[in-house]
Amino acid sequence: MFPVQVRQTVAVMVAGVLTLGTATAAAQQEDISLDLGGPRLLLRRVPKGSFTQGSPAGEIGRESDEVQRQVTLSIDIDVGKYPVTRGQFARFVQESGYKTEAEQGTSGGFGWNGQVLVQQPGFNWKTPGFSQTDEHPVTLVTFKDAQAFITWAGKKTGRRLRLPTEAEFEYAARANTQTPWYGGATEASALQIGWFKSNSPGGGTRPVGQKAPNAFGLFDMSGNVYEWCSDFHAPYPPGPASDPVSVKPPPGSEPARNVLRGGSWLKDPVRGRSAARYRNTPGSRNADNGFRVVADLGPPLVEQAGSAGSTPATKSATGKSDDGGAGTVVAIVLGFLGVVALPLGILAIILVALRKSKSVPPRTPSVFVTAYPAQDGFWLRARGPSAGTRVQYHCVMGANQRRDEVMLSGGQDTFVYTGATPNMVNILAVIEPQRGVAQAGGGHGGGGRGGGGGVSGGHHQAVGVWGAVHDSSWHNNNNNTSSEPFAGYPSAY
Repeated sequence: MFPVQVRQTVAVMVAGVLTLGTATAAAQQEDISLDLGGPRLLLRRVPKGSFTQGSPAGEIGRESDEVQRQVTLSIDIDVGKYPVTRGQFARFVQESGYKTEAEQGTSGGFGWNGQVLVQQPGFNWKTPGFSQTDEHPVTLVTFKDAQAFITWAGKKTGRRLRLPTEAEFEYAARANTQTPWYGGATEASALQIGWFKSNSPGGGTRPVGQKAPNAFGLFDMSGNVYEWCSDFHAPYPPGPASDPVSVKPPPGSEPARNVLRGGSWLKDPVRGRSAARYRNTPGSRNADNGFRVVADLGPPLVEQAGSAGSTPATKSATGKSDDGGAGTVVAIVLGFLGVVALPLGILAIILVALRKSKSVPPRTPSVFVTAYPAQDGFWLRARGPSAGTRVQYHCVMGANQRRDEVMLSGGQDTFVYTGATPNMVNILAVIEPQRGVAQAGGGHGGGGRGGGGGVSGGHHQAVGVWGAVHDSSWHNNNNNTSSEPFAGYPSAY
């Protein structure tokens, strides 16, 4: 039997070789690039898989809410290569006219005064208390601010964007490692992959992508800025979990808080461990809070014109289509199909549809959605497992109307930015992944975007109706509105 030190050294060497092989494969993968109208949003494909979430009892810096459990993520996702940058966020603000929560009201955000984070009216994403370039991660953004950017970027790129769940973030950060940090087992190794208090003299963020990536090719998953996740912070339920997301805050008198992950330039490296968990109220606007996006691999929000494989017919010198004389034969065949086969085909489709409508039983609803107003948009509150669910809505703001579709964040609330307080919102349809459409009772049809799930233009038809809930009458909103003074927490904890 070899001595313990020898066995440990061999284990570390083997782990290093395996990680190097995975990192090499990730380095060979091409970035997925999305155009934001100037700056580009880069993504990396993260394959589905299983891992142990949480930390073992003896891990350095471990806290009581890091109880281990086995987690399986059943679908591939595209994850932001970097946190969203100041330049990308500036493009969003320039095009949409959006004002962050720190810019509204009278309280401002928590910026850096050279020693600690303090709240002042002048602190916001443009002035966090330290100098930034467009390559720095954006900070002083609330959960709502992040959702507003994601809604805009989804429409801009045609991709279904959202915040990561807490489990997705840890899985993507670990990249098949089991050490406290994806860069190793010591605080010295943590400094090679992230910016923390000890290697950020003077304070403040650093440009993204300056430290070593993990094996999935993702940068700054540890350090630089905390990153919002879609989950409410709550204890992990016991036992294995598949695609978990905490959609309800735990019971109690404390205000609901959302999860942040990754640690920051303001904290020690132990806060940037892969298993470390943090939380803050969704209205918190701190100079060490940021976010990154995740893109689902479902159908695009906007159908692209043309077909990738289509090629035009060549033309002869006379300018006519040079089809080798086959045009006449094709015309005869198409004429026959139009006169005889097409009516028979339509009849067959009608008969099949009637048969299916009788044989498919109604499905039980699992997601219920209600709308609540805010100063510059509205919240969609979901009850049930809402990650990946799409909501089609009709919104009225004075003389302006909007019919559109939004993907729920997977948390309890999803913010939809409209630029003004809506007079009314009707939920037209709730579309769960791989389940089809739930037509909202009392909802009106409209030309919302398609995108799968059995939705077509005009009225939204229910395929195997299984129910949905909407509420057009406004209620008191429990979410913080932008006009209210905010007295939050100086940093995640």
